[in-house]
Amino acid sequence: MKIIIALLFAATAYSQQVPSNVYGTWVSYDFQDQLHIFENNNDTFFVRSNYGEILAEGNITSDGNNFVITRSDVYDNYTLGTFVGNDTMVISKPQSTEAWLWVKVSNY
Repeated sequence: MKIIIALLFAATAYSQQVPSNVYGTWVSYDFQDQLHIFENNNDTFFVRSNYGEILAEGNITSDGNNFVITRSDVYDNYTLGTFVGNDTMVISKPQSTEAWLWVKVSNY
C-alpha cells in the first residue's frame, strides 16, 4: 500500500513539472509581447507584458502537453495547449481558436 501511495505521489508531482526549456524570456512572433517564465521556491511563474505594461501574470503547472494557468492578477484559471521546441513555443490562447507563437531570446 505504501508503494502505491508513493508511486501516485511521484506521478502527480512529475506531471506538474514544467519542462526546463521553457524558463527564460520569450517574445511573440510579431515582437509586441514579452513572456517571462521563471521558477521561485519550486513553483513556476509567468509574466506576459506589452511595452512594459503587465497583461497577465500567475502560476504555471503542466499536465501532459498542456499548461495549467492560475492567474494572480485576476481571478481565473484555465488549461492551454502547448508545443515547446528548442527556440520556439506555441501556446493556445484561452477560449480562442488562435495561438501565440513565441521565440526564445534568453534563458534563466
